[in-house]
Amino acid sequence: MHRVPRLLVSGVGCGVGKSAALLTIAAGLRRRGLSVAAFTLGPDGHDAPMMERLTGRPAHCLDPWLMGRQTLRRTFQRGVEGADVALVEGALGLFDGVDPTSDDGSSAELARWLELPVLLVLDGSNLGGSIAALARGFQRYDPRVPIAGFIANHVDGPGHTGNLRASLEASGSAPLLGSLPTCTTLRHPGRDLGACPRDAGWLDEVRIEALGQLAERCFDLDAMLAVARAATPLPEPLALTSAPCAVRVGVALDAAFNRYFEDDLARLEAAGAELVPFSPLTDRRLPDLDGLVLGDGPVESHTAELSSNTGLREALRGAIARGVPTLALGGGLVYLARGARSLSGTLHRLVGALDVDFVCTAEPMLAGYVEVETNCETLVGPEGTRLRGHAWRHARLSDASLDASEADAPFVRAITGPEVHAYGGTNLLALPFRTHWASSPRVPETFVAACVRSTALFH
Repeated sequence: MHRVPRLLVSGVGCGVGKSAALLTIAAGLRRRGLSVAAFTLGPDGHDAPMMERLTGRPAHCLDPWLMGRQTLRRTFQRGVEGADVALVEGALGLFDGVDPTSDDGSSAELARWLELPVLLVLDGSNLGGSIAALARGFQRYDPRVPIAGFIANHVDGPGHTGNLRASLEASGSAPLLGSLPTCTTLRHPGRDLGACPRDAGWLDEVRIEALGQLAERCFDLDAMLAVARAATPLPEPLALTSAPCAVRVGVALDAAFNRYFEDDLARLEAAGAELVPFSPLTDRRLPDLDGLVLGDGPVESHTAELSSNTGLREALRGAIARGVPTLALGGGLVYLARGARSLSGTLHRLVGALDVDFVCTAEPMLAGYVEVETNCETLVGPEGTRLRGHAWRHARLSDASLDASEADAPFVRAITGPEVHAYGGTNLLALPFRTHWASSPRVPETFVAACVRSTALFH
């Protein structure tokens, strides 16, 4: 059994101040000399840079719908090693899941799977005695989700806080463990959710210290720690079994390609791949490789730089033409296109391994969870292989490419989410979203086996 003090900071809805509450708690605990491991629910990771800057530790993604229970627990327990306490930031409202008819993929499901005590954040700006009705409704909705306390955001001062606390006490609800006034300490640049990680540069040491002082004044950190330390021990998750290293797989990794699920990379290694990072932005040639993974990232923001690196573009096009097994996921698909037209209208030539062009867009053209089923055998499995993932693309197919794609038989068909255009061949699979392989655990083994066969064929 594995014991780690832990809390889930969730909310009654979107925009109530979950991020502000979690960062304030983390700053207060850091000020007390505690090591904090921070996690985000969902694949966007838009708050991860701030969490990492504040805690000095990597912030990991947890996603029940994509990962499944065992993978999620394994990622969590790997992320809390050496930490004194873990804080998990929920997404949307506590019970908001993948669809409105269940809480699959929700903060509530995450709380059940990791047995996380919940601190529920609400907007207190227009609340008085009604906070008790709201609190009791959330507490009674699903008794399996333990709400240990509430945090009120946007309170008017000590008197307002006292009224909210008294109302909860009189109703027998979980207590108010903190309140946040409207203040300038937490103001930061606006974000474009999921388009790119939020710049954490504004969160300097002065602001972090101010947040820590705010936590000491406005939060009952002792009570929060007591709740966190009372969390039930977690059973050890099943470990991945490892195969001997058989192939070298290049993984694109730089500012344009930086959205990978850590568990997917661990699965590739366990399947027998030595992972070799390379940069499509700065490297002029490819290392000696048996396979390629071009993952997700804000490729649309780096098309000019990627285009200018002609040496690597030509090396990649040549490797794919020679038959090197290649997975392109999300931004990787855009990079393999003939070109992409920027917001200013400039056409940037890209790898040219795919007969399509893209047009970059200010708003996301494909967003959210996706599940597809392949219509033929591919690098990742036989016909009918299902893949789950998440998309956030600021690019669309050009009109000519869209017409050509619509005329072809679809390479994959959608199970969840919109229909998507995917491309492939005997040694290539290109999808417009990043996958998580926990839902199809044979994918890494199948891909590594393809790399082994390709290596034997060409050597």
